[in-house]
Amino acid sequence: MLFDIWHQVMAEHCDREAIARISETCRQLNMESTRYLLRGGVKLHLEKQIISFALYLWARRDVGLIRRRFRWFEGLDLMPRKNVRSLSPAALHALTAIFHLGSNMASHLVELRLDPAEALLSIDQALTSYIVRLPAIRKLTVLNVGPVTFNMLGLLRAGLTFIDVSSYRDG
Repeated sequence: MLFDIWHQVMAEHCDREAIARISETCRQLNMESTRYLLRGGVKLHLEKQIISFALYLWARRDVGLIRRRFRWFEGLDLMPRKNVRSLSPAALHALTAIFHLGSNMASHLVELRLDPAEALLSIDQALTSYIVRLPAIRKLTVLNVGPVTFNMLGLLRAGLTFIDVSSYRDG
């Protein structure tokens, strides 16, 4: 298969679901499909999505593959539909792992959205320390903020070009 043709087809004609199915057919296609799976950012709204994405990034513990996957990771919308305090230990561990790996390898992660920011950042102090070390964040949206969020904003090392902060509460 000519990979330049394959890339053209993937870029113009496949949705994320089709790309995911194709990536399961062989190791080479799995490696090549990463840029299309992560294109446009990743939205994590369900506990199982958080866990699945962390496992995907972990990439069979192959550091080279982990780095290649992070190269295409440009945006994250983290907005759990479930009450953050009731997330399973596996989901909480997955969140911490995503940001821990990201603080070391996410040199292209330019957009981050956290909602509810205060609840997410209050889960584990390590989570905040990893987020402030994300090197490339340019656009940050934090909703449902509080003191922990404002502390994190003061510690950020990235050169933000856009920030949206809201303290609204649902209900």
